[in-house]
Amino acid sequence: MNSMQDLTGAKIDLTKFILAILVVMLHILDHGVFAPLFRCAVPLFFIISSYLFFKKLQTKEERAEKDAYFLKYIKRNLQLYLFWFILLFPATLMLRDYFDNGILPGILVMFKGFIFSSTFPASWYIMASVIGVGIIYFFSVKLKISNVVLLFISLITYAFCIIGSNYYNVLKGIEPIYNFYSSYVVCFSVPYNSFPVSLIWILIGKYISEHNIKFDSRIIIVMFVISGLLLWFEYALVKRMEFSLTDDCFIMLPPFCFFMSVLLSRLKINWGGGRFQKLRNMSTIIYCSHLTIAFTIRELLAHLNMCPSQILLFIMTLSFAIILSLMIIKLREFKYMEWLKFAY
Repeated sequence: MNSMQDLTGAKIDLTKFILAILVVMLHILDHGVFAPLFRCAVPLFFIISSYLFFKKLQTKEERAEKDAYFLKYIKRNLQLYLFWFILLFPATLMLRDYFDNGILPGILVMFKGFIFSSTFPASWYIMASVIGVGIIYFFSVKLKISNVVLLFISLITYAFCIIGSNYYNVLKGIEPIYNFYSSYVVCFSVPYNSFPVSLIWILIGKYISEHNIKFDSRIIIVMFVISGLLLWFEYALVKRMEFSLTDDCFIMLPPFCFFMSVLLSRLKINWGGGRFQKLRNMSTIIYCSHLTIAFTIRELLAHLNMCPSQILLFIMTLSFAIILSLMIIKLREFKYMEWLKFAY
């Protein structure tokens, strides 16, 4: 069966909106048995974004055109980051306590967060996309390094993330590696919330954009189911053996997300047209704003001596994030409000 992959159009707009909701659930609700499902959301964001970038890059023939498109991608993401950094800065200051030890140390900590983790909550994804795509672009386009070598590199960085999250208590038993990992975290940040974790997902998106995977869809479905079962088995094993510090990275997450992405790319949706593009824009706004909204709700209710349940906090956060996204998209239509396009 010869099925060319396609991760564009209405199905991706709808998918990104669903993924944004999953990210809100990930950050507010107890994970439990749904942890592997929740942990698919951010990798799929990376894969879709990477697919779109490298698919468009293939239409550029000259090196200068490729470089210009890459710089446009970087500029667009940095504008997105700057918009939300400014808008959320008051809440970020309350949350982060940047300047408790002085202005200069606070600026240095903020810059470190900008590159290696987060400033406003959840912002690490934006910089991880910028740096990750930059690394893959440089090695593949500039240095002409093959996907096989890039896969080897990205698997090493992903392994670094795995041992720091779901296999942390195993890592503690290997002193040299544990000491190196601890030093890295002190100097930079945890790698599973930074650009090292993005490389494997960005490479998957790049691969799907460049190759016509010729396996029959029934085989892909079987592999998707098998990898899913193994992923949940791994979750149960890690939980039972008490290996994990966090549940961010699983060994079986890359194959599961790969087969899920291939199936999604073969899904045929001939309805919706451009009407679902608003959902794509909403997904970006929801992602960027939801943790700050949740933090604000908690703080306000705490002053009223109220402690909302997780379900109530999730409903309130998602509702306010959706309202905010609809307001921004609508306001952009007005004269002198075009700058709101940087929100998404």
